[in-house]
Amino acid sequence: MTVIKLSMLVSLVPYETEWKFVQELLFNRKTYELEEKKSVLDALNISYDDFVPYDYDYIPLFEISLAQTQRDYLITSNRKDCQKILNMNLSDSELEFYFRKDLEFNELRTFWDQHYSKIVKQKAIEWCKDYNIPFEDDMPKIKPIEMTYHPEELK
Repeated sequence: MTVIKLSMLVSLVPYETEWKFVQELLFNRKTYELEEKKSVLDALNISYDDFVPYDYDYIPLFEISLAQTQRDYLITSNRKDCQKILNMNLSDSELEFYFRKDLEFNELRTFWDQHYSKIVKQKAIEWCKDYNIPFEDDMPKIKPIEMTYHPEELK
């Protein structure tokens, strides 16, 4: 039986951001490979508007909202300045810039990386289950994130 490796899905998952060009990927149900949507459309000689992935045994790969994941991280972290950051009402691109600048040389980078990996892995597993795609969990175990949500600190 053919399976897809979670590490491949997690490493290739697209996320929307102004800082990164996102190539749409499709999962080929016949070959169990991820292919660029543009290449698939060219090979099938079909327009973007006329393409229905499921008609051709393709499934769109799930996407991650990077900004929402960053906001969730701030809400659930025990950072003293998280509410201040959230109250700034930063746009998605401003929030990403903040994360790049703030976390680049910060010890909390490990917590952010763990949080993001955990979210993406969880989404990958849900996506596989939703489409009955057998998968192999070949990823290292992610330690529980040692951060807690303290509502009293947000006041």
